[in-house]
Amino acid sequence: MPNPYQSPHTSDVATAQLNTAKPIRRYLKWYRLIAWLYPLLMVASLYVTWLVAWVVLGKMPRPNLDDPKYIAWQVDIPLAITGFLLIAMPGAATVGLMLECIVGKKPFTRRIANCLLLAGLWTLAICFLRWDPLNVVEWFFD
Repeated sequence: MPNPYQSPHTSDVATAQLNTAKPIRRYLKWYRLIAWLYPLLMVASLYVTWLVAWVVLGKMPRPNLDDPKYIAWQVDIPLAITGFLLIAMPGAATVGLMLECIVGKKPFTRRIANCLLLAGLWTLAICFLRWDPLNVVEWFFD
């Protein structure tokens, strides 16, 4: 006897569960990609903000003299994006590392290796911002 609650489009519960799992996997792939690109985007957005300020001012922005909030409206958009990326950095790093360690059909050793590589990428990005060869971070936060 057929199930009266089963629609003609679904044959069984397992197929329905597989169909709902596919979009989740697709989103997880995007989240993992964003997790790998986030440290690079964060550093790049900081330097793009600095370069836009340089173009608007006509000279290299100086820390404690050329405040990024008061240069011009052209600097406001990259300034806001950079501020958001810097504020969300701890959460993005945590979520990215959790995605690499927990999610995926890869072997455990591969997931741990990816997690360590991502942690290394975050460490490099933070070390580069601490090194700050052109005083961009100091200019941004003055």
